[in-house]
Amino acid sequence: MRKKKNIFMIVFTLLLLVMSSSFVFLSGKAHTSVKENIQVHPVLEREMKLFVLSIVQEVDESYQLLSFDESFSDEDKKQIGEMMDQIINDIRYKFDDDADFVYQVTQTMTKTQLSNHYERIHEGDDINDYYFYDLLRFDGDGKIINEGDLHIEEASDFNLFDLIIPYYDDYQNTAYFMGNEFPSLEGVSINMPKNIEIRMIVPSSLTSFGYVTYMLDNWENNNGFAVISLLLFSAVLILFFLIYPISIVEQAPVFRSIIKQKGEIMFSVLCILISIGCTACLFISYYSLNDSFGRLLNIYQIAYPQYIVPFVNGLIWFITLFMISLGLYYIKYMFAHGFGRYVREDTFIGAFCKWIKRKMNQLAEVDLSQPVNRPLMQFMLIQLVIILLLVWGPFGYVFAILYVLGLFFWLLNKVKKIQKDYQKLLKAAEELSKGNFDQEMSEDVGVFNALNEEFAHIKSGFEKAVEDEIKSSNMKTELISDVSHDLKTPLTCIKNYIVLLQDESISDETRQEYLKNLAYYSSRLTTLIEDLFEVSKVNSGNVQLDCVDLNIVALIEQICAESEEMLQSKNLKVISHYDKNEIMLYLDGGKTCRIFENPFTNIGKYAMPESRVYIDVRDENDAVRIELKNMSEAEMNFTPEEIVERFVRGDKSRHESGSGLGLAIAQSFTEIQNGEFKIEIDGDLFKVIIRFFRKENIDE
Repeated sequence: MRKKKNIFMIVFTLLLLVMSSSFVFLSGKAHTSVKENIQVHPVLEREMKLFVLSIVQEVDESYQLLSFDESFSDEDKKQIGEMMDQIINDIRYKFDDDADFVYQVTQTMTKTQLSNHYERIHEGDDINDYYFYDLLRFDGDGKIINEGDLHIEEASDFNLFDLIIPYYDDYQNTAYFMGNEFPSLEGVSINMPKNIEIRMIVPSSLTSFGYVTYMLDNWENNNGFAVISLLLFSAVLILFFLIYPISIVEQAPVFRSIIKQKGEIMFSVLCILISIGCTACLFISYYSLNDSFGRLLNIYQIAYPQYIVPFVNGLIWFITLFMISLGLYYIKYMFAHGFGRYVREDTFIGAFCKWIKRKMNQLAEVDLSQPVNRPLMQFMLIQLVIILLLVWGPFGYVFAILYVLGLFFWLLNKVKKIQKDYQKLLKAAEELSKGNFDQEMSEDVGVFNALNEEFAHIKSGFEKAVEDEIKSSNMKTELISDVSHDLKTPLTCIKNYIVLLQDESISDETRQEYLKNLAYYSSRLTTLIEDLFEVSKVNSGNVQLDCVDLNIVALIEQICAESEEMLQSKNLKVISHYDKNEIMLYLDGGKTCRIFENPFTNIGKYAMPESRVYIDVRDENDAVRIELKNMSEAEMNFTPEEIVERFVRGDKSRHESGSGLGLAIAQSFTEIQNGEFKIEIDGDLFKVIIRFFRKENIDE
């Protein structure tokens, strides 16, 4: 394919070069043909007749230009005469000012002569080589003998009305000149010159841009060849692109790039470029064929005009033909790939229609769980705008009716789809009502998708509810077992010590030891019962808070001091860090003390002896973060979630004293004060993280 693409580009480039070079080569011959078949513009011919009359007056003093019948007064004759003098003087100025217009007028009887630029004419010159030549003779009777390019054959060609027609208002039958009004010209005629010979010549070698040469260089004389060339070259390019496979052409980079743009933009750009190119071809051909381009270069003394003119012509024609080729390829691309596909995919109209369709589909497939007022209003506004746009033009109402019919069938199709989706959803609901939770509904049900998702959640929700219920049942069983065990142990000990105390033979020292143990187990039983009451209150929501402004740093220091004996028993070193010495929070003092007592109690029980305990209090503006860290003496074979459950101890063998409710109570007291209580375990590192939010943030 790459080789074929390169061959195409070479052939295409050579074709453009051959066509543009052909025009340059043939334009020289066309220039000669124009000189041989020059057509004098009617305006120039009329003005040449007036010019002839003006120069005749100079060589023949007896010549009177106009004759009047008896109906004209002397004043009218004077006005009309002055008007004609002004007209022919203006014409005379145009011709005398043209350096390339040569004339010679001779009064054959008196041999009086008048000429201008006649030195450019040499005896023996072939009149066929002149750009323009005419010899006009008037005999003694005023009859005309004409030889050359002008079409003057008889005296009637000098009709006054025809000569001054540009100044004459036919409707009013009145002559106007320089803002002055003149009476009717009926009865006024031109006197034909007698014994006059006039030569008018434009040499083949032009040196200026005079009026006569400008009028001779009209579009009809010079642009016929350019127009025919454009049509012929365009036909060749049409055949070329019709024959060449588009699969090869569209691989060429320059052709591939134009199809990346939207159709309206590319079509407009190509039309503008082709129009500019064709206009440029006509203008450059016009000014080249009449030598104006070359003369301009000579005037400004630009070297090598004989090379510049054909090069510029060839370049402009090459570019124009290239633009025409792009346009032809674009047209072929549209139809080769399907005009409908082109409109849909490559135009703004297609993109707009797709947007309208997508928008209408979005509006039609509304979420029924949300308000539908806004989507419905958008849908109606879009239809209103479309119908208003369609009714413009002569067939607007026809298009609007067709659009409404199309909209009806589109809505009918949407309603049928909604009905179909509803039946699917209804069937799924029936299965759910029968207790068939194993059925999964993964199909798209359009506007009912939100409800379909809820049905999907029912299964997972049911499974989770069953799982939670089983877990709750197991927890209740474990709770009863744990409570029974923890209550049974101190009660059994109390019962045994009471029996032992009833023995009167025991010594006082032994009796005091039994009473001490009895007090210990009584205290343990009391603590367990109190903790159970606390948990019960939290679960029932029957907890009263007595909040005050509390310095959390001072509270932690106080609890740390109270636990000093317990910490020193394991030789634990406490390292504290506080952002501030005073951090105020709005908390319940008693319950907050209980929150920190439990972690410190656990540290005293389970921390590794001879280790360090870290306390870190940070003020985070919106909250206060307290972190307690210590190294565990035993392996922590539990999860952070398990350790805050009820009746769970770090010592799972339950050898340690305590209710197992400490951390659960601490977490509950933290949460009811809008805080967070979290446990993290990293190897042997046990970390308690407590965060209290400030009151203003809680209110927000």
